[in-house]
Amino acid sequence: MNALRKLWMALISVLERSTGGVSTRGGNVSAYNLVGNDQINVFLSPMQATAIYQLPAPVADFVGREGEIAVVLKAVQAGKPIGIFGLGGFGKTELARVVASRLAGNFPDAQLLISLQGGLKEPRRAEDALLNCLVALRALPPERNILNIRELQQLYLGALKGKRALVLLDDAANLKQVGPLLPPAGCALIITARSPIAVPGLERVLLDSLPQQEALQLFESIAKDIDRDIANQICSLCGFLPLAVRACATRLAYTPDLDPREYATRLEEENNRLTLIANPDIGGNIEAVLDSSYQLLNHVESTIFKRLAVFQGSWDSAAEEHICEDHSHQALTHLVKLSLVTFDKNQARYRFHDLVRLYASKKLDSSELDGQGQRTA
Repeated sequence: MNALRKLWMALISVLERSTGGVSTRGGNVSAYNLVGNDQINVFLSPMQATAIYQLPAPVADFVGREGEIAVVLKAVQAGKPIGIFGLGGFGKTELARVVASRLAGNFPDAQLLISLQGGLKEPRRAEDALLNCLVALRALPPERNILNIRELQQLYLGALKGKRALVLLDDAANLKQVGPLLPPAGCALIITARSPIAVPGLERVLLDSLPQQEALQLFESIAKDIDRDIANQICSLCGFLPLAVRACATRLAYTPDLDPREYATRLEEENNRLTLIANPDIGGNIEAVLDSSYQLLNHVESTIFKRLAVFQGSWDSAAEEHICEDHSHQALTHLVKLSLVTFDKNQARYRFHDLVRLYASKKLDSSELDGQGQRTA
């Protein structure tokens, strides 16, 4: 039994267990609950004909990004696919959900959310995602024959043809994974990913940290009655990264005996800042988010990533070549693609986000640090 047949049978088995029975007669599933690690949660009844709505509402405290939202809305109106790219914690998924909620009325036939788990060493297989989409669209064939990826893709395209559907491919890994899931003309497509994905005609939106005022607005919407100077200090120590700002504000809002001034003072300590920011109650663990990108690096790339922690500010390619011995710049280029390093085209300089530099420093062991000192002396 090959892998695809096992996947197919497992899917049918899940449906049967979750409903006490499943009918695929005529290519339709009449009733089912699909809940699990696949992160596509669908609840259909026989009363629901074609409308499938899987997009959750955006977080209530979402602020800013109006410029990026305007770009996305304009691109969708022009029929272009959208790619939202950036470092984990910048709010790619939440921005996509905000845009999708504004567009929902224009795409009444289906709104699909497909988590592609691009941050894992083994991202979700396109075949798996296609099968789950076919279930959601009630487009399973009546027989349980083994289908290859091309056949699954044709069923997927056929199910969406002529419909006004919005497809959100969240946390995508690469074009090989995304390609089979591209919807037909007339549908809207939004992709979020750490690395840019070269989909033809794609409108790219590159996220960075929030502007200071927007970060402060986010902080104060969560943590009330905090001295503004202290709130600004904490936002700055978070590098205005939305996930970090939200984590710190939530910690203060729900820990009444935590003194904001004392917390800000403790955050000044670089060695402990990432730990102090972490808030498991809201998934605000910056280190865990960065771990998912770091594990995608090979040995050479991870070594260069750690060595770059010696730069307190920005650097140019000549400095990187001297410090990291990356003469071809291939590793540095890959770090930029993964959004672990930012490149300023106007100044031709590279930089770390403040929290990424702290993360890289923690990964740098004492022996490597000694070697760095010799190279920078």
